[in-house]
Amino acid sequence: MFLLSRLGIRAKILAIVAMACCICGAISIGVAIHFKEKEFREGLVQKSRTLHSRIQVAADYVAGQGGLAPMIETFTNKYDRSSQLTDEDKATILKQVPIYAAMKVGENGSQEQNYTFRIFSDEPRNKDNMASPDELKILEEFRSNPKLDELVREDSKMVKVYKPIRLRESRGCLKCHSDPATSPWGDGNDILGRKMENWSDGRLHGVFTIINDIKKVKAANVQSASDFSTTRLVLSIILGSRRLSNEP
Repeated sequence: MFLLSRLGIRAKILAIVAMACCICGAISIGVAIHFKEKEFREGLVQKSRTLHSRIQVAADYVAGQGGLAPMIETFTNKYDRSSQLTDEDKATILKQVPIYAAMKVGENGSQEQNYTFRIFSDEPRNKDNMASPDELKILEEFRSNPKLDELVREDSKMVKVYKPIRLRESRGCLKCHSDPATSPWGDGNDILGRKMENWSDGRLHGVFTIINDIKKVKAANVQSASDFSTTRLVLSIILGSRRLSNEP
């Protein structure tokens, strides 16, 4: 303000206009960054929903084939107990399990598409899928509201979209997780030799999660843009050279 007092009227007006432009510019940039960030995050949520949809389609397709029941019959007729199953036999059986198909689809391409796929439960058969304290809270939200179909959680580093996994008798889930008395081997274990839990139709079994690391996704986007620009530059040089060579 002291400097302004020493300027002439015309200079003062120009200085005030310049200051106003700077302030407006700063505000505009701030607003643009805010909306760009908001749209970016919304895009990650939509991307995650698309991935979850793809996972669901895979599970529904396998369930619709109804291949697990005849597979169980085939191997229980062939063997007396699950320990006789070979690794190849187990792989063949797993291909008929909807949740296994869903997991494979979720994992497939995750690195190339810059996301992390995770499944967790408070009673997992695979210890790697044991829920963390924060994930237990997500499980509780789904458990307390059976109609809840999705949860989205965001912070400064991550955008996560959660989908519940509920057992469905119509999809063959209870052939592996129902009353041990229904064990195909008569020993309380499912076809693969895992202890049956006596769970019921509709029970929350776990949660699928699509995790987007904001920093990594942005870095990948910048790299993709750079690669595209480089490719375009190279093509321009090549095409330009060809045009010059064809000139008389």
